[in-house]
Amino acid sequence: MYNYDFKKNEEQIVLEKENGIVEIKDNTYNLSIVVTNKNILLFNNVNKNNPLSGRGVLMPEEYYLELAIPLQTLDYEVEDNNTIINYKNAEIVLYDLNINECL
Repeated sequence: MYNYDFKKNEEQIVLEKENGIVEIKDNTYNLSIVVTNKNILLFNNVNKNNPLSGRGVLMPEEYYLELAIPLQTLDYEVEDNNTIINYKNAEIVLYDLNINECL
């Protein structure tokens, strides 16, 4: 479940990649990547490291928005099937995701 109001911005999901590897300023993260008709959204599953999950309790996936990158001002390039985005003086790499295939 994504904690994000897609209807508010009239956004439609174009691509969804769970467990996407994202590098931001030399730090690597495992995030859910959602590409909509207006944004690239990076979500974090807040229950993935919940200690209750290992004790027989099924914790539902709950995704919170970490970063939204507007498509209208997207500055990017694709190298070796990885998308490299320049956003607010930071380099963001979406590994194994060619953004050209869904735009």
